[in-house]
Order: sequence, then C-alpha cells, then structure tokens
Amino acid sequence: MLSVTNPNGLGGSNGGAISIGNTSTLSVNLGGAALANNNALNFTVTAALVDAAASGNTDTINNPINFTSGATPTITSTNAGATFAFTNSIVNNNATVTFNGAGILMYLEL
Repeated sequence: MLSVTNPNGLGGSNGGAISIGNTSTLSVNLGGAALANNNALNFTVTAALVDAAASGNTDTINNPINFTSGATPTITSTNAGATFAFTNSIVNNNATVTFNGAGILMYLEL
C-alpha cells in the first residue's frame, strides 16, 4: 500500500501517469485538498483506491481514471461525513468497479 497525505505526494502538476497494479492499494488523505498530479490514474486487475479524509473534508481527484479490461478495482471512502470527489473522465473498459465505504463518493465531470 502506498499512502499519500500531501497533495504533492505523487508529484506536482508535472508528475507522470500513476498506475495502480494488481493487489495494490493507493490510500489518500489529502486533508480536504486535491491531488496535485493531474495525469492519468490507471487501475489494473484488483487495484484499490482508498480515501481516509476526516468527516467534513472533501478530497478531490482531478485525474482522468482508466480501468483496464476485465479489472475488478475498488474505490472506497472510509469515513462517514467525508466526501471523495472525482472531477475528470472515467473510462471503464469492461471492468467491474466496486464503490463502497461510509463516506460519500461524488463524480462531477466538469
């Protein structure tokens, strides 16, 4: 598991694409901020994205998200009262995506 607690933790706006591989987890707690690296976020096989924002905070992922064909990724917002927001495109290539957790998951393509 890779845990990111700083919006610049995966590089700033010039950072490269982020790939989360089979059985890997990217855990974020951005303290109500947006992930600064806004390049593609790629999920393969059983990859997971988990947000641990505190109640009242909204962590935001501005990255385009791609799910590979046949993948079964999971996206979780763990804490009640927290919001995990996505503001870019989500490309689902026949993946079976599971969204769960006590928090709110919000997709707002701008």
